[in-house]
Amino acid sequence: MRCRALVFFLFMSACAGPLPVWTETSASMPVSVLVLPVASVNVTPLVFGPFTRGVTTVPGMAVITVTLSSGIPYFVTINAGMHFADSWRNVEGSGFLARYALFQASGAEWGDADFAGSYPRGRSAGGIGTGASQSYNVRGELYVSSLAAGAPAGTYQDVLLVTVYY
Repeated sequence: MRCRALVFFLFMSACAGPLPVWTETSASMPVSVLVLPVASVNVTPLVFGPFTRGVTTVPGMAVITVTLSSGIPYFVTINAGMHFADSWRNVEGSGFLARYALFQASGAEWGDADFAGSYPRGRSAGGIGTGASQSYNVRGELYVSSLAAGAPAGTYQDVLLVTVYY
């Protein structure tokens, strides 16, 4: 019986033809993704307090908060504002202007002279992202003496653009 099974197997193998021989070759396929840094900026309003004409300056304070992915260098700038005139930022009301300046914690004036160049007297502040919020104080001084004698009472305003370059 064994002989018969062996003969049958050999016969079937001969009828089926040769078994295929497989070889192989391979290559690596690189896979990548570019993850862009996540950046956000938030700014509190800078409000100068009310005043009467007897004072020389009125202080104000705002905070810029920057959040950027860890390890990404960045710079924060503040432009000249909507009422830039005679090399000064100004708040405006009823066509009258009052000068003000913005200072960093270091005492340097905030600006964008090293980037957009709209406010030539001030520079950016820089840092490196940590993935957590990083805050920058903006100390303002309104120069009351710059307000014209005939300027009416009321609200004087300006709008600034805070930009984060990274």
